Amino acid sequence: QTRNRARANTLFRVIVASWIVIVALSVTTLWSLERRRAKVETTLRERDAQLHRAQKMDAIGRLAGGVAHDINSYLSAIRSQAELARDKAVDDGTRRKTASILTSVSKASSLIDRLLAVGRRRPARSVAVNVNALLDDGAGAELQRLVGENVRLERRLSPDLHSVEIDPVQLEQVIVNLVANAVQAMPAGGRLRIETANIRLPDDSPRTYARPGGYVMLAVADTGSGIPPENRERIFEPFFTTKEASGHSGFGLATVYGAVQQAGGAVTVESDAGEGTTFRIYLPRARLG
Repeated sequence: QTRNRARANTLFRVIVASWIVIVALSVTTLWSLERRRAKVETTLRERDAQLHRAQKMDAIGRLAGGVAHDINSYLSAIRSQAELARDKAVDDGTRRKTASILTSVSKASSLIDRLLAVGRRRPARSVAVNVNALLDDGAGAELQRLVGENVRLERRLSPDLHSVEIDPVQLEQVIVNLVANAVQAMPAGGRLRIETANIRLPDDSPRTYARPGGYVMLAVADTGSGIPPENRERIFEPFFTTKEASGHSGFGLATVYGAVQQAGGAVTVESDAGEGTTFRIYLPRARLG
């Protein structure tokens, strides 16, 4: 009887221990499933927000590009008539007036060219470009001029960087606009970092909303004032600027977005008010051969 009681107690303890293990495993499984569900929901929300932003920017870009195309036609007619009047002018007063008209037309054309870039309607001459070489040669002198003396420039350029397919003029404009934006965010000085790297984007990268594959990443980071959350969703919109008093048109980042999208790339921004901003440009690796 004592032996039977001991066996019963042992069996009871085994059953209790088994139930404890089963309950613990169930709780762990449920917790793991809940974490996965939360992660999937977060990813879906990020993808939905990214898609909404992309659709919004595409609509704005198409509108801006369409308006710019129409205005450009009128400017061409004004330029032709002004040049004709200048060539037929017989006095200095008329020549000065026509020269003033042509100067204004030229400034307006420059503005329209930016709008066309935003709307991805400006013809692009895509060739294989090495971003490091462009930073050293093409845009190097302009960057030094923009940075000035109060900002310390750091360059972290990856060796053996792959080439990308893009219009080199547009890429140089992208770099200049990002650097100018960073410098403007640091009126009292600071640190500006330019970084390049070869990366591969996976097929579950909601932050970039780009196709999976090989990319060249170009990052421009500053230690400036940062971008408030309420402005972060609008910074790539044409005409949007927080520097109206300084005469900024609000086309710099919009031009960046349009050029990168036209090249099949993506752009992301990380920023917190008072903690600086990092823009990352992802450009598809040039096809070999």
